[in-house]
Amino acid sequence: RAGAAGARGTEEGDFDANGTLTKNAAFKLEVTALLNHSVPIFLSRRAIKSTRPFSCGGSAVVKFRTYADVKRVSKLADSLPPSDPMTMAGDPTWRRYKSCAVVGNSGSLLETQFGEAIDKHDAVIRFNAAVTEGFEQFVGITTTLRILNALDAKGPDGGEMRVTTVRNSDVKDWAKHYQQQPPEVQERTFMTDPELLCHAWSWVKQRGEKPSSGLVGVVLALRMCVPPVDMYGFQSSNYFGRYSRPHYYDWERPQKGREKVHPFAREVALYAALAKNGYVAVH
Repeated sequence: RAGAAGARGTEEGDFDANGTLTKNAAFKLEVTALLNHSVPIFLSRRAIKSTRPFSCGGSAVVKFRTYADVKRVSKLADSLPPSDPMTMAGDPTWRRYKSCAVVGNSGSLLETQFGEAIDKHDAVIRFNAAVTEGFEQFVGITTTLRILNALDAKGPDGGEMRVTTVRNSDVKDWAKHYQQQPPEVQERTFMTDPELLCHAWSWVKQRGEKPSSGLVGVVLALRMCVPPVDMYGFQSSNYFGRYSRPHYYDWERPQKGREKVHPFAREVALYAALAKNGYVAVH
């Protein structure tokens, strides 16, 4: 047992002069409720035995409506672990790792020297094509888990866990791809449980078409790591700027219109509120 995420109740300072719960205190209660709610992280054979509906099923976040719909995908069960290795049944406060770093891909990382600090964490989460070779002083070298937002997302493979956010018919392609991998790769290849994507979306009140990969990564970390979760490379003020460097490792510009798909402004506000209350530390 690595640790637990402690529950947070109200305190005397959470009320104003009129005895009304302050906005920040209300936020803390919301976060406590979210963290105390049991949410699966990796899809498992145990999960697809359920007939429960997904809380955001039928949306752009998750096209499937129920676990039963997912179970019908050919050969999927043979591609999943027996149970979710990142959660403990019946205990939503259990956390696998004592300290975690979530490393975004912001070009602003080239203005830092965070590499050594990042590598000191028990677990380091990265996204998609994020490389470390040649950028060690800025982003470190350790990768525990890599989140891929598509089956064909390109990214280095250094032996870390690889989890793909699959939300629709891509599940069939994911299962086929899994079956083609050697056993040593299969044992560290996973897909997110669709309910985790719904859960991440709920952190921003289900605004925007769907949560960004960054938000999914932060919420995933809050579910499997003792707080505070350290966030690096999430500076996004110039992400869509014409002359700013979008990624520390390349100049690939975000697709036009992407800012309308993800609720970036709400995500940034969420990170600030989480940092204010000690759930995360934004570097």
